[in-house]
Amino acid sequence: MKLLAYLEKYDFLERVEQAAADVIHDMRAYKLVINHRAKSRFGCVKYRTSTVEITSEYFINGQIKDGEETDHHNTLLHETAHVIVYHRYGRTVKAHGHEWKRVMHSLGVTPNRVGQSKVLTNANKAAKHVYTCKDCGQEFKKQRQLKNVDRRFHGKCRHNRHGGKLDHYQVR
Repeated sequence: MKLLAYLEKYDFLERVEQAAADVIHDMRAYKLVINHRAKSRFGCVKYRTSTVEITSEYFINGQIKDGEETDHHNTLLHETAHVIVYHRYGRTVKAHGHEWKRVMHSLGVTPNRVGQSKVLTNANKAAKHVYTCKDCGQEFKKQRQLKNVDRRFHGKCRHNRHGGKLDHYQVR
């Protein structure tokens, strides 16, 4: 579904048009996708593919779960603000910087970087995969196994003895 059509479905289109009159034509290319794999984030924007993603955890049988409407709407406007900032300023500004906060205020939403919803129950589960730097011992915990782990490294230890290579073990 197109992002602007989705915003209109929840009566946010007029608010967005007022806040983003200068870049509304750039927003027409964006589509909204419900992401069924996103279990530890509420939403994200993929600028390369002009896509705004929202977690499927907000929905049951295609409808927003009871009590999750406010969080869903805040996530939708949060990600829309990122699109507006990107087209207004490019990548030269911080993701949750002053420009983004101004856009959030103009959309009528309190600018929060992280949502407060309890909908993402899987976010609190222990990691399934642990990667340890062979040089410094720092651990990186992940829900999913990294691809090409033999070519990945800890950036801070890249020039050390082991080149920052990572050891992997599966917790469960």
